[in-house]
Amino acid sequence: MDQICSLRKLEIGGLDDLEYIEIEGQGTSFFPSLKYLIIKYCPKLMGWQKKRDDSTAKLAQFTFLSQFICHNCPKLSWIPQFPSLNEALELNNVSLQLVQEIFTPSISSSSTVPPFSQLKTLMFSQLAVESLQPYGLQNLTSLEKLTIFDCRDLKSLPQEMRSLTSLRKLHIYGCPILRRRCANKYCEDWPLVSHISYINVQARIIQLEGHYQLDDNESALPPVVISHVLREANAVADSLAKEGLARNSDLVATL
Repeated sequence: MDQICSLRKLEIGGLDDLEYIEIEGQGTSFFPSLKYLIIKYCPKLMGWQKKRDDSTAKLAQFTFLSQFICHNCPKLSWIPQFPSLNEALELNNVSLQLVQEIFTPSISSSSTVPPFSQLKTLMFSQLAVESLQPYGLQNLTSLEKLTIFDCRDLKSLPQEMRSLTSLRKLHIYGCPILRRRCANKYCEDWPLVSHISYINVQARIIQLEGHYQLDDNESALPPVVISHVLREANAVADSLAKEGLARNSDLVATL
């Protein structure tokens, strides 16, 4: 247990038959030094531990966790909360129950600070969600970068986007409905995002350093901007391809 108490990074992945993560003797405070938790490709994983009759499991917290990444764990529905998360949260191909669990603070929490108010980077990927409204985005007052990838049923951005005054970068890929609503300044959701310095929709820069990049006829972008777009698209494609997320058709720039 002494080694667990000193652990700063934990990565769990590729365990096809893992259903629960049980550690003997763990209570409401465990992994007190853990800052980075990554869980990937555990298709049968359902929870950190089996639910019990008492409230111990629900009270458990990763007290100092800064980054949580979860990819391709579609059955995972519960994990201890992480009230101090301040670097990055990535959720890819996970259940909506898990998303709801993460963004719903425990009623037993004594903290007066809104959940994720210090979070800097957020990524939603391959979620079967029609709206982000239930997830309290208005609390993400420190958020600087938001990526929404391959959420094909997502119908619109929430009104709370207006209150994210720290948000500097917005990336949207593989979201056909959302793409149509954010493609230019005449689209429905533009008033919600116009304050964001950098907006990239389907590998096309709409706004750069706070300046709108399209003319009224939506003509081709200048070569220097095209080059920047392609570098951004290639970087995202390379990153996602390593996780097996990218579809070639999604990452073709339509300039």
